[in-house]
Amino acid sequence: MSLPIVRASVRQVVETTYHDSDLSPAAGAAKRMREGAAAHQSRQKEGARHETAYRAEQALSADYETDTLTLHVSGRADGLFLCEDGTTVVEEIKLGAKDNPLIPAHRAQAAMYGHMLCARDGLSGVRLRVLYVDEQGEGVACYEENAAAQALEEIFKTLCAAACIWEEKMLARRRARDASLDALPFPYDGYRAGQRRFAAGVYVAIRDRKRFFAQASTGIGKTMAALYPALRALGEGKCSRVLYLTARTT
Repeated sequence: MSLPIVRASVRQVVETTYHDSDLSPAAGAAKRMREGAAAHQSRQKEGARHETAYRAEQALSADYETDTLTLHVSGRADGLFLCEDGTTVVEEIKLGAKDNPLIPAHRAQAAMYGHMLCARDGLSGVRLRVLYVDEQGEGVACYEENAAAQALEEIFKTLCAAACIWEEKMLARRRARDASLDALPFPYDGYRAGQRRFAAGVYVAIRDRKRFFAQASTGIGKTMAALYPALRALGEGKCSRVLYLTARTT
C-alpha cells in the first residue's frame, strides 16, 4: 500500500519550526510583499550581470518519508551561482535593513535548498548565502557559510520531521472528517421543490471543476442545497475545502 503524499513548500516546512509570533499578517503586509518582490527582481538582474552562471528562481524539490506519509517539499531558490573556487552558492534574498541580523528561518530556507541541490546534482556541499537587500535590491547585510551535504541533509530531515508531526495529525483529522461526511444524511425529511436539482448542479460542478450559476426564489433552501452536496464532495476527496460566502447582512 502506497503512502499518502503530502505536498508542502519549503517555507511552510520551515515555518512549522520557525513560526512567526502573530497569527495574522501585520499591517502593511501586502505593501511589504510587493516591495520584497521588486527587490528580489532587482537583485536577480544584478546577479545575472555580475555573477558566474547566475540562475534565478530555480525549482528544487525533495521527499521525506515517515511510516505514515511521504512529504514532498518543493520551492524555488532565489539565486544559484558559482564563486571563484567553483563552489555553488545558494542565495536566499530577503528584504531587510542595514546590519539586519541573520534570522534563523532565513538560514533554514537556504539550507533546505542547499540540501535539495546537493541531492539532485550529487554535490559534496554548497555555500549558503542569506542576502538582505533594500527596496532597490541593493545589499545591506550578507551572511555566508560553507555547508557540507551531510549537514544540510540533517537540517532537512530535522525540519521535515517536525512538519510531519503536524501533517500526520491533519491526515488523521481528515480521515475522521471524511468518515463523518460519508455517513452524513440530508438534514431534513425530504427536498423542497427545485432543491434536489439545485444540489445536483452544485455536486456536478465541484466534481467536474466547473462554475455553477443558479437563480432561485426565496424559500427553496439554497443554503442547504449548496452546503450539503459540497460537504459530500469534500468527504469524497473531490475538493480540499469548502468556503461559503454570502452577502446577507445577518
